[in-house]
Amino acid sequence: MITPIPTIKLSEKVPDAALFDGIPKKLPGWLADVRMKFIQNQNRFPIFQSRVVHAFSRLGDGPKKQIVLFVKADRIDLADAEDLFKVIRDAYDDPDRKGTALRNLRNFQQKNKRFQEYYADFQRYVSELNYNNDTKKGVIIGELFKELADAMVTVNEPDLLEDFVKILMKVNNKLYAR
Repeated sequence: MITPIPTIKLSEKVPDAALFDGIPKKLPGWLADVRMKFIQNQNRFPIFQSRVVHAFSRLGDGPKKQIVLFVKADRIDLADAEDLFKVIRDAYDDPDRKGTALRNLRNFQQKNKRFQEYYADFQRYVSELNYNNDTKKGVIIGELFKELADAMVTVNEPDLLEDFVKILMKVNNKLYAR
């Protein structure tokens, strides 16, 4: 009697990341997309080399040129995808992420955006900086549009940043509804 070979059920295939075209501001999203693919589809990439090959396949022509140097007849000469990511980051990432975040934050105001949109961008910029919660709150207050800043004058400011942000969102929504 022949013993059947057990089959391994593969995870549901997550869509591939878009090709990275070399535009630096797209790099963090591309890296996150490829890493999420690896997390969700771990059993589809049983060896490190399969991750490297997949990440290579998600590179556009310009970035691919950075990795072609490592392509051999039977492998890509990088230990794992993180090594590939490092080569790509070295070529395309912002060499002064903190400085760029600080410049962006200095020129950043809520203007006529809803607070939720403003706060999403704020979090992205401030994630590169080592600001404590009080400093973050101070920056937020200084950049609010006039009507929201005026409305916050009458509100008791909570200590926790998360509670402060929730109040700002509620007040901002009321102003927009009006």
